[in-house]
Amino acid sequence: MTIGIITEFNPLHNGHKYLIDTIRNKYKDATIIIAMSGDFVQRGEGAILDKYKRASMAIDAGVNMVVQIPTVFALSSANYFAFGAINTLIKLGVDKIIFGMEANNLEDLTAIATFLNHETDEFKELIKAYLLDGLSYPKARMLAIKDCYNNSFIEEMNSSNNILAIEYIRHILLYNESSNKKITYEGIIRQGQNYNDSEISNKLTSARAIRNALSNNNISKLKDCTTSFSYKLLMEAYNENSLVFTDDFSDILFYKLLDICKYQKQDAIDKLLFYNDMSEFLAASIYTKFINWEEDFKITSFINSLKSKNYTYSRISRCLFSIILGIRKKDLKEEIHFINLLSFDNKGRDILSHIKKELDIPLISKNSKGKNIKEFLDESYMSDLYNSVVAKKIGKAYKRDIKKSIVKN
Repeated sequence: MTIGIITEFNPLHNGHKYLIDTIRNKYKDATIIIAMSGDFVQRGEGAILDKYKRASMAIDAGVNMVVQIPTVFALSSANYFAFGAINTLIKLGVDKIIFGMEANNLEDLTAIATFLNHETDEFKELIKAYLLDGLSYPKARMLAIKDCYNNSFIEEMNSSNNILAIEYIRHILLYNESSNKKITYEGIIRQGQNYNDSEISNKLTSARAIRNALSNNNISKLKDCTTSFSYKLLMEAYNENSLVFTDDFSDILFYKLLDICKYQKQDAIDKLLFYNDMSEFLAASIYTKFINWEEDFKITSFINSLKSKNYTYSRISRCLFSIILGIRKKDLKEEIHFINLLSFDNKGRDILSHIKKELDIPLISKNSKGKNIKEFLDESYMSDLYNSVVAKKIGKAYKRDIKKSIVKN
């Protein structure tokens, strides 16, 4: 059996290890393939460590192969993130997809996913009404489900892992409806602190709490929260000053916006509207806030100035990073053009030749082999931008992504 898991490992911690170990104990002989965000993640920021280091953490923790979710999907809404991840794993031939969740009842999540795959006119109108009231889309959709379907299910949509789990199930069900092969799925209940907890309080903490601790130079508790290998890589990067945080991209965004906002307001708004998930209201807000900005420009401060009832921090951040990376609305198509291999162990190596024979798109097992694929070159550009930020922090020349080697364990 081949099992797929969707992750960001930003960074890998004890909760992730618990998920992997639980799967290993239940499916002892299975091959585990991870679909992981690359150098940019779904919250709308650069990953704290690059994709190769995080992939090596995954292999050390017991998985057999790590491939990348294309950044155009990884840096997008939950729906597109799930599409990119699920369809990448399906193309690799997985039999089952397992994910973390907070819900106690997988049937509830499946019911919501099924409902969302077959939206009624009433449901669509309810969403429109809530959006007109000034609510964000996630909140509007949640309330529309409550009104339209089953009040008890509203609790299942209040956590980040459940929201993603519902989207994973949606895309698995859509695939199963259109294919002869049926993918099964399973949820494992998250242990320890909540996904959004910002401070470390026990050994099963959140990735966000770990990132905050590193950002605030509060590293005394980290060793107990991660695997020894993950801790080693984090401490090496911490001591080298190569950990990546949102504000490290502030100069790049500043100059991008400076270029766009040199035009008259409507011209600038029209240019901003090219970027993924950008609305006219948000584009106008970005223009107005930017041209009146009088303090040191930091992305986090800029995002907080734009936050409103309509727009969540994560959505604004994804929009701003789409500007940084040049991800346009027209780039978001429900199509996977290639699969980027990041790392594998001996068991992963054994199935590579079989996977390549079955794939209908290129599997890039050596970065230089992707030089004739436009979408891969776009991906490499995004990693080059990430690597250039790291290089500037540590005072070294950066190495182009296309010249980097896949991690073999």
